[in-house]
Amino acid sequence: IQMENVVLISDLVFIKRGVAKTTPDKVEIDEQQLKDLLHGGGSDASDDEEEAREFKDDEMEESMEPVGDGVKAADEEIEDEEEALKELMKEYEKEEGEEQMSGPKMKGIAMYANPKDDPYITNHDDSDEEDEKDDFIIRPDDNLIVAAKVDQGQYSLEVRVYNEAGDDFYVHHDYLLEAPPLCLEPFYYDPGSENKQGNLLAVGTMSGSLEVWDLDIVNSVDPVIILEAEGAGKKKKKKGGRKKRDGSAQGHIDAVLSCRWNHQMPHVMASGDAAGILVLWDIDEAKPATVIDARAQGGIQSMGWHPVEQSVLLTGSMGGFVDARDCRSDKIAAQWNLGAEVQVEKVVWDHFSPFHAIVASDDGMLRYLDMRNPGSFILEGMAHEGGVEAIGMSCAKKGLVATGGADGTLALWSLSSSSLTEVHRTPLSLGTIHSLAFSPNSPLILCVGGDKEDLTRIVDLSKYEQVVTAFP
Repeated sequence: IQMENVVLISDLVFIKRGVAKTTPDKVEIDEQQLKDLLHGGGSDASDDEEEAREFKDDEMEESMEPVGDGVKAADEEIEDEEEALKELMKEYEKEEGEEQMSGPKMKGIAMYANPKDDPYITNHDDSDEEDEKDDFIIRPDDNLIVAAKVDQGQYSLEVRVYNEAGDDFYVHHDYLLEAPPLCLEPFYYDPGSENKQGNLLAVGTMSGSLEVWDLDIVNSVDPVIILEAEGAGKKKKKKGGRKKRDGSAQGHIDAVLSCRWNHQMPHVMASGDAAGILVLWDIDEAKPATVIDARAQGGIQSMGWHPVEQSVLLTGSMGGFVDARDCRSDKIAAQWNLGAEVQVEKVVWDHFSPFHAIVASDDGMLRYLDMRNPGSFILEGMAHEGGVEAIGMSCAKKGLVATGGADGTLALWSLSSSSLTEVHRTPLSLGTIHSLAFSPNSPLILCVGGDKEDLTRIVDLSKYEQVVTAFP
């Protein structure tokens, strides 16, 4: 898959209020680490770059060797350079006005990362620094939103702060990734902490690994742990590369498309890949506990743990299958088949009615199933031309469902066991809507990710009269 010309938000998630540290920790990067990062990783630099540096060093040493009158000549050259520098500074002093000092002439003038370190700046404005400190603090009524961003061959996790009361929405910090992020899952279980609580994020990547990042640590350059197939090794992957293995390793053999944390068994994480391998990870041991070969169903694009039955996992596959699987016995308890020509994009349990779940597919349809009636759907309806890409359900407004798709519209639905009714539809000018998530703390707040304009947007559904009327 070529990602060099792709710009999109592949997935996004909310972090519940009160989970993040009030003041996140900062990783201090020393000068050498910074140089390594800027030059592509120090020891990993290419042989050509290394030879070029060695050649440059040799050239400088030769120029400093005293041969005959060479020392005197070198001194004269230095004096000439100093005079030229003085003349150049005089020219800058003559130029006045903001227009003359803008543009390319300003390049290279700033020599200090922190203006307070610059001896030529004597009038410091402390208000900017206070504002930065204020923005860095995570307040009790702040939500964090993490977006998986693909930007023309550059991959990152963008951690934003959203405050509903102040309508604040800004980037707090970000992390650079080596491979395209495809799915995200926050989890609040940290086996390494004293109280077992944390603010962690699992990231499924195109390289076939599941990376775990600590969102309470700013400036991290590496995940805290990488969950990989046993025997796969820890070799550095080619940036943006897609890892494929022969299937002998115990774990994923292709890009990780979906992952979900088990809230009821907090040491368990499930993930599925493009080949159809389902892995249950033991977070305590940081290794696979169970590996299930479901390649007959196709790549596992979406999954969700049952809100009550802790061992039941619902999966949706590229082959058109929806499986309710009991992970204790690795048996499929119930199955629905949409047909080989239809790909399941998303599966979501109805947390207001645990027997039911919603299925979204690339044929643009929404389907509502009952676990007690495998093989058939109790409701069906067309949602988006070109396919449904994203779906979410409100945390507290029963029956409020939001969908987004290839047609670029956000559709809002009223869902019950007997009807699926469209309440409101609006274009968002974000291109294809690839991801959306409801706030876990506010039932009418939604975050949407697309592939055009600002890419990520907050949508307040209380501003839509139809929604307020349907869900008072």
